Amino acid sequence: MFAVFLNGGLKSMLKKAERLEIIISVLFINHALYDFASKYSSKSTNPFTWPGIKLKDRTFRPILNTYEILTKTSSSKEFVQQLKRVVVDWRYCDHFAVNSRGEIIKLGFNGKITVIYSTRESKDFMFPVPTESNVFDQYSMNVAVDSNDNVYVVTWLTTREKDGSDKDDFVLYAFDENYNIKHVSVLDFLDKEPEYVNIAVDKNQNVIMLTSWNDQVYICENTGKLKFQFKRDGDRLRSLSISNNNDIMIASDGCSAVKICSTEGKLKSTIKVPEGHEVVQVAFHHGICKIIVLTYVNKQDSWFLLGYSETGELENSVLFGKRDPNRSWQNIDIKSHPCGPVVVGVSDNITLL
Repeated sequence: MFAVFLNGGLKSMLKKAERLEIIISVLFINHALYDFASKYSSKSTNPFTWPGIKLKDRTFRPILNTYEILTKTSSSKEFVQQLKRVVVDWRYCDHFAVNSRGEIIKLGFNGKITVIYSTRESKDFMFPVPTESNVFDQYSMNVAVDSNDNVYVVTWLTTREKDGSDKDDFVLYAFDENYNIKHVSVLDFLDKEPEYVNIAVDKNQNVIMLTSWNDQVYICENTGKLKFQFKRDGDRLRSLSISNNNDIMIASDGCSAVKICSTEGKLKSTIKVPEGHEVVQVAFHHGICKIIVLTYVNKQDSWFLLGYSETGELENSVLFGKRDPNRSWQNIDIKSHPCGPVVVGVSDNITLL
């Protein structure tokens, strides 16, 4: 049944509604049991070892592979309202984060963040109005959440000078756990040329940043004051995350490995992904103490989730889903929280693991 639905073709069109109803029921039961186990077990539930459905060529995993079902049915919006671990938000957004309460914080346009609560209700919180009267443009770049649920957002602010020229600055906004503004800082140490910024926050509430076309990694206080910087192995924008040991994890320049280094820039270890895989994103699942690497395999046009031990041994490899052939480009990201879940977002679908 699952194989017919996922593989498509003429056969999948026969009794499609009945087949989908059964599949949705199976997913709903698995998600409900997973939620129950996560809530009452003394240990975090491992999505990699949750029972799967054996198909001819692989195993379908109801927790990890929900995205595959969503891409193959137009009724996904109604369906996911039943699932607490899946969020469908039709507002386009490149960047998001998650806090300890499982709330999704999405960057929006026009100077705001949108918080999606566990009830799936949402609320917008506006950035403070810039004090400069000559603001020409403001673009949100990235968002991160620390262990105390403080939220950090980096924006690109353009002001128009008296002589008609434009002045660009990166600005750090810090919000508390209730999304009240704490402080605003200009990041004068960042080059004004990069197009994109990635940020993460470690256990000491240091904000780590890297930018496109810049080989430096910046470590600054949560007030925006630069503390230290070091050189990485490339200048492209790569995935950035923090390990359980408070080390910095960055995808290598060639996307063949994950580099793990201290905040002083000392390389501690390198995790190489299997041949044919390209590192897309990396995060640490604090609940099960695993490094989660999201990879892309070009020959299969598919994404995989790889689970590594803290010492770098590959323990799990799971097909996450195939790329949507109807979209020339799909944003995909993975984020985690020290006291909360790991979340994987593909376009407008976000799954909590």
